Amino acid sequence: MKLRFLDFGEITADDGFAFEGAGVSVISDTNPDSLRRPFHMMGVLIEHPKEGPILYDVGPAPNFKELWPE
Repeated sequence: MKLRFLDFGEITADDGFAFEGAGVSVISDTNPDSLRRPFHMMGVLIEHPKEGPILYDVGPAPNFKELWPE
């Protein structure tokens, strides 16, 4: 079995893209500011000898708190 790490590049998106509730409006603030930040997109291609290729999205980087500060 082989693993191939895939670099899908970086996108800039609204916090709501990855964080539940980010940018949600409420009655007291119907038009909240929308923070935008870069997201690095990674994946893994697993070359399984019996099942064939499997593409796995591994989610955010382990140091996401450093990459996406408060």
